[in-house]
Amino acid sequence: MEQDLLAQILAEIETNKGKFLKYNQKKLNTLYESISDPKKIELFESIPFLLNTNQTELPGYVDSSSVPLGIYNYHPTTKGINFVKAKFPTVQTMILRNDKPFVQTFALMGSAGTIAYTKDSDFDFWICFNEKDFNQESVALFKAKCRNIEAWIHEKFSMDVNFFLNAIEKVRKNIYAEDEKEDLFGTSIGELLKEEFFRSSIILHGKIPFWWVLPPECNDALYGQWLKVANESRIMHEYADLGNLYNIKREDFLVAALFQILKSLDSPFKSIIKMGLLERYLDSTEDNPFISNIIKKNIQEDKLQSEYIDAYIIMFNYLYDYFIQREDEKSVLEILKISFYLKSEPNLSRYFSAEAEGYISEKHRIMTEYAKKWNWSELTIKQMDAFQNWGIEPVTKLFNSAKKNMLLGYKKILSMIESKQIQHKMNEAEIKGITRKIFSHFSMSENKIDNTLSFKNYPFEKYLMMEYVRDRDGNDMWMLSKRLITNNKLNKIIIYKNKSLFGLVAWVSLNGLFQKDFTRLDIDSGLFSADPNFLRDIVADITNRFVINRVKLYNRYFLRDPFPIMSYIIINPFSKYSDKIDDIIFLYYNSWGEVKFDTYKNQNDFIKILADILNGCMITGLDFKTAINISSSSPYSSSKEFYQFRLLLKDIYDFFLEPMADEKRRYITQLGNRFVVFFTRKVGTVNVVDYTVFDSEIKLLYNISFNNGVRNKIRVDSGVKELNYLMKIIESYRENVIQIYSELETKYCYFFVTDERGSISFFRKPAVFYSQYLLGIYLFSMNVAGQIVANNPDSILAGQKMPIVMYNLKRGFKSDCEISEYDPVQMKKIFENLKKILPFKLSIRFNDEGEVLYRFSLPDGAFTDVLDKNNLMEVVGELKGLISSVQGYHYFVTDINLEHLSMNLYKNYTSFSFTEKNRFELMVERGLGE
Repeated sequence: MEQDLLAQILAEIETNKGKFLKYNQKKLNTLYESISDPKKIELFESIPFLLNTNQTELPGYVDSSSVPLGIYNYHPTTKGINFVKAKFPTVQTMILRNDKPFVQTFALMGSAGTIAYTKDSDFDFWICFNEKDFNQESVALFKAKCRNIEAWIHEKFSMDVNFFLNAIEKVRKNIYAEDEKEDLFGTSIGELLKEEFFRSSIILHGKIPFWWVLPPECNDALYGQWLKVANESRIMHEYADLGNLYNIKREDFLVAALFQILKSLDSPFKSIIKMGLLERYLDSTEDNPFISNIIKKNIQEDKLQSEYIDAYIIMFNYLYDYFIQREDEKSVLEILKISFYLKSEPNLSRYFSAEAEGYISEKHRIMTEYAKKWNWSELTIKQMDAFQNWGIEPVTKLFNSAKKNMLLGYKKILSMIESKQIQHKMNEAEIKGITRKIFSHFSMSENKIDNTLSFKNYPFEKYLMMEYVRDRDGNDMWMLSKRLITNNKLNKIIIYKNKSLFGLVAWVSLNGLFQKDFTRLDIDSGLFSADPNFLRDIVADITNRFVINRVKLYNRYFLRDPFPIMSYIIINPFSKYSDKIDDIIFLYYNSWGEVKFDTYKNQNDFIKILADILNGCMITGLDFKTAINISSSSPYSSSKEFYQFRLLLKDIYDFFLEPMADEKRRYITQLGNRFVVFFTRKVGTVNVVDYTVFDSEIKLLYNISFNNGVRNKIRVDSGVKELNYLMKIIESYRENVIQIYSELETKYCYFFVTDERGSISFFRKPAVFYSQYLLGIYLFSMNVAGQIVANNPDSILAGQKMPIVMYNLKRGFKSDCEISEYDPVQMKKIFENLKKILPFKLSIRFNDEGEVLYRFSLPDGAFTDVLDKNNLMEVVGELKGLISSVQGYHYFVTDINLEHLSMNLYKNYTSFSFTEKNRFELMVERGLGE
């Protein structure tokens, strides 16, 4: 490369660097001007210090010497250090030299430094690091440090701070940490995420992204040329190579933009802006320049006024100019203007009075010009500034209008996709997922908590009133209102109405109007005998613990039916005197982003609720504390029944949440007056939780006895005393032997067998056959174990001198249970008596339709013909005659032949053999009428 060109490139890099730093500082100054609380600035400036050190006294401490630390070229501010010293006087604040800092670029992104920043805005930080310099364990430790700091700030200051860790090597390829599990889209998402980062970020510490010092609209070839110059000239250590951003193909932009819309559904302003930008782009025949490129061009032309560098202003103008030219989109303009004003919160009416003096902010100047351009009167502006005091009618009207425009915009895009007017890379599943996500957000139902207030974060109210009313048609209704003093008069403002009292309770909570110890909430429960104090506690609990905005929704969730992610079970919300279950409210935040509640009436309904919750946990993997909460009004909350249900809820949740190998899980409990088995089953390649309900213990035991060789993991609810014996059997389980438990009672004898795969088989026979069946099941177990070992030398039964272990089982009157292993004398007696019984061998095969066919041995050793179920019933009479006439002969199976089966699963493990023995004997018993 010629020296003159090399020098020119280096000079331009240096010039552009200076211009970028000037722009970056202006954005930071704008942010500080927008933060009214000096303590918030001090906290903000302390955050990089917390990331730079690892001391036990400080938030973010991780108990490991391997946690990586340091921010490139970090110099702490006086405010940040003073804040830390004030909070933690004993910490070491000296910054030690770090030759290998973890953080290469530390940036703030989002609305900070723009007209859209308000006191309620989050702080979202980007942390860029070199992946090649740190192993996965180190990165995981730093992530843990970040999560600890996030949690501390949220707890102590009620602020949402988020750290996004991104490997520079991956960002260069448009792969992002926040997108690791988003499996519906390709890396085209990353290009738009990179564009969003460039246009909205403030570089706080560390290296400048190299993209900023290149010319606007720099193509990849030019980027590579300048990058080579920077590397060879050894100035690249000042910059982070995050890759170029030049253009996105139209079809790729569609995918990425739709994804961005999905992310912003909870913010109508963002949604409308992004939907409009997408429409404008798809209508255009020219390339759509990125907002970040426009900003970079203006920076390098020394245009640093807000109108030229504020991404929100540029986006609004870009879209406003587009819609104003379209006669059919006038309603969109009104929504756009209102959303933009409410998002920026300029509060222009503060300056209407003659007494208003002092500093006029940049935001005020800009928004005043917009208001004049829109011909907004002082009355209109006052109405906008009083949005938090709007009644239900105007808020609902605004919400419905925004919803209508969003859906119309999406339908236009969807029709263009379906009609092939635009090419795209999305498959049918991806379009289905997007459609579900958008329409589920706006769909309404009686049991859904709507998001009417998502236009604006409402402040906590000082006084709220819930009261029962009846409309002109005689319909019950609950109404939420607040009191507002205007012109020295007390006015009642109706905020919301709902047909359900609980719907109103949940709406108040989830829309953030209530704060415990601040808000006075009066409740008139109307027809219900509800305890107002309990309802107030519920409002506070939902507000504080049912935090929906921190739940991660993945796009793959929208490819399946919705399931609960976070759940809240509330018992007897409207019964302050009941010591039994009168009502159950199941409140849940589902995988489609909806908050819903279902109402139930008795304990039997818990079965469905639990199944729904468990299927959610199998997908999300959220821990119990995060996923579930349960409460009840008094006196039921003090009952033993409520206490046991809480224990059951956690036990069953943790059981199904444990990492699952290739196994079937069963949890056995009792709810209401019925026994229930919750179990896993495969649907394709996915495990789901299902349940079966039984009206008797015997039916339950037979149900769990039919197994096909899959490994079983079983747990019994310790609160069900009637099943204490079953829990003891499971606790005594040994996987390298077959265990037989026998019990003799007056009418029946009972046998339980646990095999090497964790399965349980249950057999019940008349008490008169106890000794004979005990010998038979022992002989059967010996024969089956021998066959399995011969067919599967790797079986864990192989090499066992005594693969069968016998136990006596004795159940007491109060559900206590004793288990004792057979002693040598008892075992010797069994061996001596084995020769007294005649073998009854069973042969199994399948026909072409998968039906089981049988042959069994006769007293002379010969076998019957092949029998299906119907034929078997026809020969039962002859079998009964043989049993009564031939001593020692019985239909109790002592051996089984599986050589005609093709599946090794059946022949490699004993479960299938015990299952078929049980099935055959039960069919014969039914035929004999026993």
